[in-house]
Amino acid sequence: MDKRTFDNQVSIINEAIKNNRLVVFAGAGISKDSGIPLWNELVTEVKGYLNEPTDENDSLKIAQMLYNEKGEKEYNDIVKKTLFKNAKQYNPLHELILELEPQHIITTNYDNYFENVVDNKGLPFSIVSKDVDLPYAEHNNLIIKYHGDFENKNIVFKETDYLEFSQNNTLKETFVKSLFSNKIILFIGYGVGDVNLKILIRDIQHILQKHHQRTYLLNHRNDTSKSEIDYFKNLGINVINYSDKALKNIEEHKKLSATGNKVYQQLSYIRDFDSFEHKRNKIDSVSQESKLIDDLYTSLKRFDYYRIIPKHILVRLYPIKSNKGESAYYSFDTTDLTIDNYELFDLLDKYKGKEDESFKDDEKTKLNYIISTLLHSGVQYVEKNPNQVNWKTEETKRIALYDKYYPNNNSCDCFQCSYDALKYAEIIERIEIYRITENSNFEEDMSYAYVLYQMGEFYKSYIAFEEIELKANKLKQMDLAFICKFNLKRLKINLNRFPNFDTRFTKHELEALKSKADKIDLEKAISNTKYYVDESQLEFLKNVKDGVYIQWLCNYMDDIHGKVLKDIESAKKGGSFQNSNYSNLYNIIGQLNRFLSRNFILGNGFSNIAYNKEKSIKAFLLGYSLKDVDLTDFQKRFSGISKLEKFNSFLIKEIIDFDKPAELQIFIKQSGLRDIEIDVESQKKIVVIINNFFKCTYEINSFWGKNFENNHFINYLKINPNFRTKFERQFQNICTVIAYFKFDQNQLQEIYLNINEFFKFTNIYSSNIFRDYNFWIEFYNEKNSLLTIESIEASLEILNSKRVFNQLYIDILYFTSKRNPKYINKDIDLSVIDYKNTDPFHVPIIYHSLDKDKQADFLKRLNIELNKNFQMKVINRMLLKKVPVEPKLRKKYINTIHDTIKSVNNEANRYQLEPVFDYFYLLYSSDFSDFGRKKLKEYTLESDILKFIIDPENFNSDLFDVNWLKKFNDKVFFKRFSKIGYITTKLEKCLIESKDDVLVSIYFKMKNK
Repeated sequence: MDKRTFDNQVSIINEAIKNNRLVVFAGAGISKDSGIPLWNELVTEVKGYLNEPTDENDSLKIAQMLYNEKGEKEYNDIVKKTLFKNAKQYNPLHELILELEPQHIITTNYDNYFENVVDNKGLPFSIVSKDVDLPYAEHNNLIIKYHGDFENKNIVFKETDYLEFSQNNTLKETFVKSLFSNKIILFIGYGVGDVNLKILIRDIQHILQKHHQRTYLLNHRNDTSKSEIDYFKNLGINVINYSDKALKNIEEHKKLSATGNKVYQQLSYIRDFDSFEHKRNKIDSVSQESKLIDDLYTSLKRFDYYRIIPKHILVRLYPIKSNKGESAYYSFDTTDLTIDNYELFDLLDKYKGKEDESFKDDEKTKLNYIISTLLHSGVQYVEKNPNQVNWKTEETKRIALYDKYYPNNNSCDCFQCSYDALKYAEIIERIEIYRITENSNFEEDMSYAYVLYQMGEFYKSYIAFEEIELKANKLKQMDLAFICKFNLKRLKINLNRFPNFDTRFTKHELEALKSKADKIDLEKAISNTKYYVDESQLEFLKNVKDGVYIQWLCNYMDDIHGKVLKDIESAKKGGSFQNSNYSNLYNIIGQLNRFLSRNFILGNGFSNIAYNKEKSIKAFLLGYSLKDVDLTDFQKRFSGISKLEKFNSFLIKEIIDFDKPAELQIFIKQSGLRDIEIDVESQKKIVVIINNFFKCTYEINSFWGKNFENNHFINYLKINPNFRTKFERQFQNICTVIAYFKFDQNQLQEIYLNINEFFKFTNIYSSNIFRDYNFWIEFYNEKNSLLTIESIEASLEILNSKRVFNQLYIDILYFTSKRNPKYINKDIDLSVIDYKNTDPFHVPIIYHSLDKDKQADFLKRLNIELNKNFQMKVINRMLLKKVPVEPKLRKKYINTIHDTIKSVNNEANRYQLEPVFDYFYLLYSSDFSDFGRKKLKEYTLESDILKFIIDPENFNSDLFDVNWLKKFNDKVFFKRFSKIGYITTKLEKCLIESKDDVLVSIYFKMKNK
């Protein structure tokens, strides 16, 4: 049989397997290599047991004659002995038939080989030997022993068995014959002259007439006459002859005979048949190039709803994988794809991109789609299989796909792109009006449901994915329906964490969804889906279900992260390395992000995703810290790119989404990083994204010349606590980005103007935003000098208008006064200050920013509280920073301190001594030299350190302890101490004897005075 005809017939069998419609009839030939005789061999041997020779050739009559002569017991013994005298164990054909995953196996054999395979491999098949077995079958898949077996004493062999078959096997016969009406039947192990085959087919024809499905007979011969083929064709049987050309590359099995191996090759070919490749090969194309383009385009287009195809699936798609024997090569952590299809390689190499006139417009459109899919799937370079390259004559070559790709210049406004750009106000408006309908686009539907999940709208996301699943089921888009079902199952995790203070949905409504999610059976869903998708699509969906690909990526990420840290440590110690660990880590994070977001797959529940990504971000920051490490010439020659020069927009976005903002900020500070560089293009993108974030809170009105609060967004923040938490976290991370990453002054000023508007229009939510002012303070500490004084003063005006008073307010006020010493804080509402719990450091900052009238008002309010609740630290700070202190409070302060000094002994702790040292700080300052000093010398003190601090020049040097210096870490003290000889001498001696980093620092501070 020619290969084309053979493939056409095999494709029908393969399609039946995928649709769970294949029923296998297994004849005697299957068990031949297990020592069981064929039908005619069995009849011939049985014939020898007759008492008298006979010329009878009718096999059924021969068996009947034996029964009549010998009686039932001896008859059964003879047949059983003849059948099993050379029997061995089951053979590879029995196993291979079960590997085809038929819905049922009908066998006319009397042996138990199929049962043995099922038992040994734990396959879900029930055995039906007699009618009573059928209604009690445990599994949906059946092995039906149509002609019975010896265990149940119901073999069908002699003439009366066939004549009485319908009467004795009514249920079994009815069920088997019903299969011919809607299943694809494949006869295996039957000869073209097999009596069982002819009887069965004639019965079927009689019952169903012309309405039965065409059946197929697997024939191991390739020389069957045309008349025989036509004979079976008239019976409704297509004979699939052996095809030398199709099966020449399939290996034989050493345990099988020559005939058995031919059947084995046929079954192997059916099992591994690529129906997609077959369909593509049936299409006649104008040229081989056009065919290749169409083939690859169609192959990838099957995954159109899933823009990111895992590499291990991608490499097995036709024509990337050119044939059964060879496969492409890849690695999860690199961007290379190695292929053995040289025609495809040459095509991609030849193609120059959009301006290539040697290709038609539709071909270029398809090629651009192909390249886009490969790039999104993490493939940037294509190269030939090095094992196939002739090194002497052929030079290895890499094709850079990005050079040939031309992006669509139209800006994308899909849900996902708007979400990535932090256009939250826009998204909130759109998700409230979007509706999933019969006419809406599936991709936009999925993007809508997915962005609901990202916005913390878990209840609404569940409803949306449910609607899409229903729509996909109706339109037989079962792959998409499965993704929806998977996401519904994953959403239960989020529904379990739903905050109690989200009052939009009742507890009953949430419990109803969780109950529905519990009932979702993904195993059953994938089983149903396999009838509607091809093998590659099914593998993709199984990867989603099991989380295999996600886990692989996480494992690779963890492994490469460890290698990166070793590289960094090696570089710091002067070592060298030559690898691409950093770029590999970057590629893995990108693949994971794209696989989830671009395929609309919920990754929640995989806890190691966030953990590994956060570890990786820290590794990138550590890599950047090597930027200022001077590498030796040797290191420069051999080091990889673990010395990160600049960040890009992708990594900054990862930082903005970092799950633990405080931990990230501490890590950056501890690493000593400042002004971390971003590449120029990414810098522009990030400025736009950050501005989008802050612009959410207000609407621009160019007509009136001023902006207005975006009530819709502000209200949404109030009602959606999940999104509010996310928004707060991103706010904190954005503060970290603008504090520690480098932006030019114009960019920073543009961002800051939007921040002011953000503060101005954040009403209900303002208390939550300002609660996290430590992140904002870091920004002021790092970047205030790059902001205009007018914009900083505008911030104070906004905070004053909101009557906000906290550490953020003080810091802005401090920087304002520092930048503009003449600044007057005329709009402050002094009534919002908590005078009872006023921070001592706040008092002078506030006082010196006020006009005279407000200074008086401020002191009046403060003094009232100080007279009620005396606070020495506040008085000390007021005195030090020249804030007027009324005489009564001043006197009380001195008396209280002196009483404390008199009561202190050598066992006093830091908290007892702290206010005393604050007092001596005043005394050591020139402006307070007479501030109760004379009385101190009159006291009899127990504490040696206080005796020392009162009069260090005349203190007994033998009693001096150099560790006391650690308590006076300020230049006011060191200036005086540096002039006292015994202090310096004792300090130097101490440092010679033992190293103490704190004392070393103090020593040099004193020397510099």
